Amino acid sequence: MIVDTMTFSEVANELLIDWCTYGINKKDGMIDRKKCRKAILSRGKNGEAQYFSKLEFVSKRNNSFVMLPYSNGRSQYKKKGLQLMVFSIFRYQGRMMVARIMNNYTVICLFEGHVFKRYNERYANTDTLITKEGVIDFFKNNLLMQNRQQIVEREDSDVFCMIPDGILFGKMLNPRTVLYKTFITKEMAKGKQIELMKVVDEYQKNRFLEVLGRPIKTVA
Repeated sequence: MIVDTMTFSEVANELLIDWCTYGINKKDGMIDRKKCRKAILSRGKNGEAQYFSKLEFVSKRNNSFVMLPYSNGRSQYKKKGLQLMVFSIFRYQGRMMVARIMNNYTVICLFEGHVFKRYNERYANTDTLITKEGVIDFFKNNLLMQNRQQIVEREDSDVFCMIPDGILFGKMLNPRTVLYKTFITKEMAKGKQIELMKVVDEYQKNRFLEVLGRPIKTVA
């Protein structure tokens, strides 16, 4: 159970252990893989993400997780099988936060609620509060994330993360934990951020073609 006296690293570690201890085994009994496979092979278009109903469970330490099975079309399914997006929404020191487990369950990304507030204001043009559906939509739109750890002309950040809809700024807490603090659109980038954005964008275009089999929005 997450408590306010924990550090961010301790929060991330508990969620990662809970997922690896309970979630990995739990998911196999919750996902109807035959149904998903039939849907993907009959309707899945190559390069087009296909999502299935979200699944939820609570660990023995009372940490809640949301799982979203998905595939990026028939060809990607045949290469990688059914993919799984995993995240948790929780309260910490009086505020809402989100944790997404990535990279074959070895890395955890923490998101301050401020990230979603700024995303809603600056990109989505909505005042929607943090909800499971809102978080799912955010991750659907920004499935792949590409980090660069270096000076980004922000005193509170050392991580510059490109996503299709914009840029996240955050801190690298340890080799497997990143804390994202805020979001800006690509148009808001300035100074060295612009050059860094172009470098990462070129790499990200290639990654999207490799992983998703389709192009993404590029930097002008």
